[in-house]
Amino acid sequence: MTSYVDMRKEFPGLRGLHIHAVDVKIEPLEAALSARDFKVYMIDGSKISDKKTFFNETAQTFGFPDYFSYGWDGFDDCFSEVKLGPERKIAIVWQDADQMLSADVQTFLEAVCTFYNFAFGLRTCDKAEGESIQLEVFLVGHGKEFNVKLELEDGS
Repeated sequence: MTSYVDMRKEFPGLRGLHIHAVDVKIEPLEAALSARDFKVYMIDGSKISDKKTFFNETAQTFGFPDYFSYGWDGFDDCFSEVKLGPERKIAIVWQDADQMLSADVQTFLEAVCTFYNFAFGLRTCDKAEGESIQLEVFLVGHGKEFNVKLELEDGS
């Protein structure tokens, strides 16, 4: 049985519940999450400036099928299929998230809310099997909005 990771204990300084805005180097974060048995998905935020580019990048990141409709309902349907894999701990690292925040705040908020809703819902799924799925989202960026600096194993 895979155990649920207490993110605040493992990464002192985190303030969020499932959604974490941080200013950290990507490689040490990915390594720290992998060391805790998370399947890590990397979203390249440098390619995202609006809803269309968000859907393009996430479709590629998560391997959405060709029938993905590039809308929030389609995203929900396709992302639901991703989470049904064997992984019990999933981390999404959205690098350069600050670019989307400043370019299209409405789509940014919709995306963050969508990820949060999935994370919250996954906490209680599969209770019949005695195990939930843990989803953590790291919004990595620079600026006052991303002022949490984590101390990772290599000091980054």
